[in-house]
Amino acid sequence: MIKVVNKKSILILIIVVGLLIAASVAYINPYRGTISWEEMDESLPYDQQLTKAQAQAELEYMVKLIDDRHLSAKDGLPENVEDQYEEEIANLHANPTVLELWTAGSRILKQLEDAHSSMYYYGAEGSHINIEWKYRDSALICNNGERAGQRIESINGTKIENLYKKFLSQFSYENIYYAEYNFPNYLKRKYTLNWLGVESEDSIKITFNNNGVYQSEDYNFQEISSPKVEQDFVRYSIDKEKKVWVLTLDSCQFNDYYKETVKNFFTEVKEQDIEAIAVDLRKNGGDNSNVADEFVRYLPVDNYMNFGSKVRFKSWISIHDVSLSKNNKYDNLLFAGDVYVLTSNSTFSSATWFAVLLHDNDLARIIGEPSGNKPSAYGDVLSFQMPYSKLSFTLTYKEFSRPDVAKDDEKALLPDYPIEQENALDELYRII
Repeated sequence: MIKVVNKKSILILIIVVGLLIAASVAYINPYRGTISWEEMDESLPYDQQLTKAQAQAELEYMVKLIDDRHLSAKDGLPENVEDQYEEEIANLHANPTVLELWTAGSRILKQLEDAHSSMYYYGAEGSHINIEWKYRDSALICNNGERAGQRIESINGTKIENLYKKFLSQFSYENIYYAEYNFPNYLKRKYTLNWLGVESEDSIKITFNNNGVYQSEDYNFQEISSPKVEQDFVRYSIDKEKKVWVLTLDSCQFNDYYKETVKNFFTEVKEQDIEAIAVDLRKNGGDNSNVADEFVRYLPVDNYMNFGSKVRFKSWISIHDVSLSKNNKYDNLLFAGDVYVLTSNSTFSSATWFAVLLHDNDLARIIGEPSGNKPSAYGDVLSFQMPYSKLSFTLTYKEFSRPDVAKDDEKALLPDYPIEQENALDELYRII
């Protein structure tokens, strides 16, 4: 009889311990309370009013999550984040709109200096103006139509320099290259123009500077309906005359299709006795960093330096120093020629990781523009949605360190051959 009681006691103890462990794991799990983009509700109309108490609760909800998850808050909320939060709370009036809450939350998140931590208006309408422009050297220049080459002075009477200043106060970025790349896109869309304080209905008035002559023109908003060109996220092209093959990767999706395409690429490279290859990451916004390790398996190195990381689990920080990784090579398909990587200011996240991994290990040279985020940066995104307004926002819970720790403070991966991204392929051919 005593033996039966002991067995029952042991079983109960095992169950209790198991439950405690499960509860502890759930408690420190960074993904607790997150929501996928597919599960999100549309944000409330941005002109809809909230009560002051609701707006305060929304901002408090976000700041508590920063304090609980973001690596910069491991020892408490960063002072600049706390100061911005208190300023936004103090400036709320009786009935703030969803738009005002969106801008307030954006200014708080911007203080993290983490390009992956941003606030979004989810389900925004897709209307925009049909114009192409680029922001460089403190000027917004039109790139298409009869106005090509002309400088834009203002939108609905607001000077471009003032819009840019406001943009920088609300947009999450890690280097100025990414900010300058994104600014023109925010000026084209109706809902982001509102986010910048430009009230817009069916059209906006743009004032151009044509060699000192100021001319204004109305631009109507229209739905984004340009047909998308269907093409694989990973593909390759061949220039047999120049003996260079280019693997284009528009998204860092690590799956069987990626692995099979890369294998086919290197198989044909070997068969054709190619001397130089390039990886085109100019339109790649990231996803899974494993794509880089898979690519390195085709290069003739036994080991390579990999990224280090700090990972936050509540008050516990797991630290992994930059270290040597063994390269599990595909010995029958190794490529010993020259490798180049094409980058732009929109090369971001895992795409930056890809380029940095090859560059820091002296496995490739970079052609194009500086990357859109820091080589050593925050990463791994957590998604949330606010309870009342349904505005969404993202945070991170990791920080990565580039393989070349001596360059840890650099704001971007700088190219070996700097050139505007649209000319990077021509530069590749020139170099070869």
